Order: sequence, then structure tokens, then C-alpha cells
Amino acid sequence: MEQLQSKNEVFEGLSKDSKVWVYTIDRILSASEQDSINLELNQFANEWQSHGLNLQARAQIVDERFIILMVDETAQGASGCSIDSSVRFITQLGEKWNFDPFNRMLVAVKEAEKVQLYPMTKFKELWKIDAINEESLVINTLVKNKSDFDDSWCAPIKDSWHKRMLN
Repeated sequence: MEQLQSKNEVFEGLSKDSKVWVYTIDRILSASEQDSINLELNQFANEWQSHGLNLQARAQIVDERFIILMVDETAQGASGCSIDSSVRFITQLGEKWNFDPFNRMLVAVKEAEKVQLYPMTKFKELWKIDAINEESLVINTLVKNKSDFDDSWCAPIKDSWHKRMLN
């Protein structure tokens, strides 16, 4: 089965080992909100530094529901302080645009080319009533690097870590 994946030119050119952070947007954003947030993300990524040195970073909303932040650490690694600054920035974005980027209890299912977010309990209920099955596509919000993002961002439940939650 061919996997549906979010390919985004913004991240091209970064090392396959680039570190990835995924933040789930818990509400639907308008197109104009996404455009504005993407501008802010781009500015942050371009100015993001570690110990006074610029990081090779990119950030973008993907699949209308996720903020993806990537940093290529082959030239300059992200320090604890720089990671803290990114978390502060994402927190401020959430406050400004009225969304919670830290709700880890949401599961993302790709249905008819759109991503639906379900609370964990609802996801398990959908599984029990066969509204979703092993072939249903889920978003892997736990990707650690660009290689994982490119290869396993969207996969059937049977091939994802989500399967463990349902057994």
C-alpha cells in the first residue's frame, strides 16, 4: 500500500538526521491564520540561535494540523537553552492564536485526505466499533528526525506505534 505522506519543500535540503519536533494544533485554523502563523514560524526558524550561532532550521504547518520544527544539527546543534526558546515561542503562538500545541492526548487519523483529531478515548471507541481498522491511516507525531518524517509520517495503524494502544 502506498503511504500518503506530507512532503513539504520547506524541509528539503536538511539532513535526514535533522531533529524534529511536532506540535498538534487542536483546532481548525483558517487559511489566513495558517499563512500568518507560517510567516511567524519562518521568522523564528531564520532567527533561531544556539550559543549565538544561527541554527539551520525550518518550521511550517503541515496537514493543516501540525507545526513541524526541524533543525539540522550537522553544522550547529540545538542547546538546551535554544530548545527552551523554541518551546516558549510555540507556547506564545498558541496563546496568540488560541490553540493548545501541547495536548498529547489527541490522535490524528487521516480520513479522505483530511486529518481528524480524536481524544484517545474516542480513538479507542472507534477501534472497538470498527470505524477504524488496521488499514486506517494515522499521523506519527512521535517522529524524531527528518528520515522518520519522510518515511513514516502517515502510516496504517498496523505499521504504527498506535497499534500498541489498541491491544
